[in-house]
Amino acid sequence: MTVKEQNEVVWGVEFGSSGVRAVRLRRTPEGFLSVSVEVCREADLNRRWDIAPSLAEAVAHLGVEALTEPVIACISDELVLYRSMSLPDADPAATAKMVAGQLEVMIPNQTDKFVSGFLSGPDPCKVGHRRVLLCAARRDAVTEVYSACRRMGRGPDAVVPSILALATVWLQLGRDDDRPIALLDVGARCSCLAVLNAGQVVKCAVIDQGGDHWTELIAEKLNISLQQAEQRKCQYSGNPSAAQDDPQVYGCIERAMADWSRQLREAYRHCLESLPSQCRPVLCILFGRSAIMPGLAELVASSLNVEVRQASALGRLELPEGVEFEWVAPAIGAAMCAMGLDANVVDLAPVSKPRRGQVKKWRQWAALAAWALVALFAMYGLDVRKADKLDRTLSDLQGKAAGQGGLDRRLSIGAYLESGGPPPLAVLDRLSGTLPDQAQMLSLNYTRSDESADVVIGAILPNEKDLPSLLEKLGRMGDADLKSTRPEKKQCRFEIHLTLGRSLKPASRPAVPATQPATQPTTQPATQPAIIKPVSQPSTAPASSPARPEAEQSGPGQGGQS
Repeated sequence: MTVKEQNEVVWGVEFGSSGVRAVRLRRTPEGFLSVSVEVCREADLNRRWDIAPSLAEAVAHLGVEALTEPVIACISDELVLYRSMSLPDADPAATAKMVAGQLEVMIPNQTDKFVSGFLSGPDPCKVGHRRVLLCAARRDAVTEVYSACRRMGRGPDAVVPSILALATVWLQLGRDDDRPIALLDVGARCSCLAVLNAGQVVKCAVIDQGGDHWTELIAEKLNISLQQAEQRKCQYSGNPSAAQDDPQVYGCIERAMADWSRQLREAYRHCLESLPSQCRPVLCILFGRSAIMPGLAELVASSLNVEVRQASALGRLELPEGVEFEWVAPAIGAAMCAMGLDANVVDLAPVSKPRRGQVKKWRQWAALAAWALVALFAMYGLDVRKADKLDRTLSDLQGKAAGQGGLDRRLSIGAYLESGGPPPLAVLDRLSGTLPDQAQMLSLNYTRSDESADVVIGAILPNEKDLPSLLEKLGRMGDADLKSTRPEKKQCRFEIHLTLGRSLKPASRPAVPATQPATQPTTQPATQPAIIKPVSQPSTAPASSPARPEAEQSGPGQGGQS
């Protein structure tokens, strides 16, 4: 952020893990580096142990009237990712492109979920390079902060991380030389360590442990509620003889601080990487309400091997009576960022993001509406087409049922159905009665033409000797032709081609031809029966044999059978 003008009155609002604090700063006539806190409001998130904290609800309890002066918001470091890098010296546009590439490496495929910014300045440890500190915060968290500020009547002019706000406080109000120093902010949910060199923040590291974790450990070990554990921890932190008065809390705090110190050493070792000895800190400044815990300063001094000093000794700052500097230091630093003191300011406020988001949202809604309109017209066109098709079908049916063309068509269909061979069901019924009981039908192919019908029967008989008898019976239905036979597992597999006429022959034996009367006049005596000579079976008796009456050869009941 580049502040174009030096504001005389500024609001600083800290959205921390334990509460929301707002201060109103005014530049005093004594000098540029002297400010006074005129208004201080605080809304603790004491219910954060039971429910998720609501920043909008906390802002409503601040009791601040509608703001008209510039507002700078400050967010907790647990919501921010930091990365320090040394890049070749280039113009601002080229540097921005290199930083964007590093952001993609740090959070691949998720850059749209973060709001980012960076500090850039000459690298005090490497000539010809620029030291860049990249900061990226979750977009949803920054948007919530932005909405909470709007409830106070004005959106934030900038959103800065907490450690950078504290760096501004120290550099403008507490620095007395240019020695490299370290800033340690012991917050509620996290602790943040920053290394400053030549008035510039060059390294940052976040430790995922703070005062709330110590409270949770006390509640777990002593089997008490979190509210009770927080109360006993605060009593312990403000009591120099707490080790003797409350040994149980003392033991829990000692174990928690030992684990926290190990993480602090790892973070400090990470910050010192690639830094020459002349750029390493010789002093550590403690910020945060949890930093006043008994024994913490000595623990930090032994862990970092540097001199440790509390930040409460800052001068040139007028505070209202009863206001503790440890509570309002981030809010004061945020407000000072808008007083022209923008050396270490990274703006994470998505001032233009909501507008671009609204435009993008409107485009999405417009595209959705256009798609719905196209889908509606397509469905309407399909309905019209289907209705037209149904209308044509109904008109055709009405013409077929009532018009002259419909009657002719019905007559032609009836004539077609009456032409050709017998119906398939009649043929199948006749075949089922003709085939022997032992026969197993394998296939039946029925083809119907205008004048006849062809039937191809495939079946299996247990005995080949029954095949001539079956051919004889099928010959009574039509012209039977044996196409093939094949023995198969002591059985006979055959295929017969049967040609039928326009109708099936009757199942009973055929009647006597109409040209031969049933009773013919004869000159033979009445005692001699009529002789009917079969046509299909000529006599095979030798010529010298005496002729017998043909009625006697055929036997009783077989006259006229071929």
